Amino acid sequence: MYPGRYAAVAPDRPVVHEAATGRTLTYRKLEDASVRFAHWLRAHDVGKDDHIAVVTVNDATALELYWGAVRSGVYVTFVNTHLAPIEAAYLVDDCDAKVLVVSAPLADLAEAIVPLTPKVTHRVAFDENTVYLSPAPIYHAALLRYGVSTQALGGPGTLGLARICDENGNRLPTGEIGTVYFERDDFSFEYHTDPEKTASTRHPFEGNWYTTGDIGSLDEDDYLFLTGRDKFTIISGGVNIYLQEIENVLALHRSIADVAVVGVPDADRGERVEAFVQLVPEAEGSDDAEDDIIGFCRERLSRFTCPRHVRFVDELPRTPTGKMVEGRLGELIAQYADTGALS
Repeated sequence: MYPGRYAAVAPDRPVVHEAATGRTLTYRKLEDASVRFAHWLRAHDVGKDDHIAVVTVNDATALELYWGAVRSGVYVTFVNTHLAPIEAAYLVDDCDAKVLVVSAPLADLAEAIVPLTPKVTHRVAFDENTVYLSPAPIYHAALLRYGVSTQALGGPGTLGLARICDENGNRLPTGEIGTVYFERDDFSFEYHTDPEKTASTRHPFEGNWYTTGDIGSLDEDDYLFLTGRDKFTIISGGVNIYLQEIENVLALHRSIADVAVVGVPDADRGERVEAFVQLVPEAEGSDDAEDDIIGFCRERLSRFTCPRHVRFVDELPRTPTGKMVEGRLGELIAQYADTGALS
């Protein structure tokens, strides 16, 4: 969707309505504001293939920034506002942002990451004087698709033809659950400065198939049903959480001999993060030990990422070669799942 196209034929049609403020952004206003931001970028020597980062509250101004950048050939990275300063700074620095745009209410976070983001040459704040029913936080990439609903795949405007494959890349029959791949000839997505991660999204032997990491199945009419994420990722309250990152942190705790971080079915959030921990011989499981482990994690990762509970076990179910026995781990998870939340 290019806003200028709709501004020409329906300038007063609403694009976004902010329920909290009552503000309505029309296609004409979006077009004009994005043009102004594009001029600002050009005046500050930010052009094609450069990057900007945006740290914002739920403010429709973010869409004006996004389209101003897109029409200038500039890449945009939206930063999760719940991240710890060191995590937010890593994203800003890793995307090579020349400009950092921040909502005024997030000034404290912006100030905390200034010394950690030396590549940024321009820092801009916007507030209520800076001149979409939102189903998710504005920093979430899904908003840029304006709340796309599940639909039959393969037609105009979709991600491509959906294919369901097993762990070896072989296609699965209708109704069977596996990794969702999309077949698309004009696909050009890649992770910035991370070719290894980019390669992990590609099908092992089909050059024009890629995956977003979702798990699901197709019915007889080729409608796609998503059932979850890959085993290293969960979605809690609409936010992706990467379990391996948490395990890597907890493995450094002085009292932990072994750890498995998992998603436990949750009635409110879909899944919640919990950690099954095997302690070193001299340590004892207790409420204080749980608080210490969670606090250790919160010092290093954002609060929403860290386990809500730590479950102490005598031993984690591993094979002699160290591989986790998924079935037995699943039994542990089921013990703590909310009633009715198990899928």
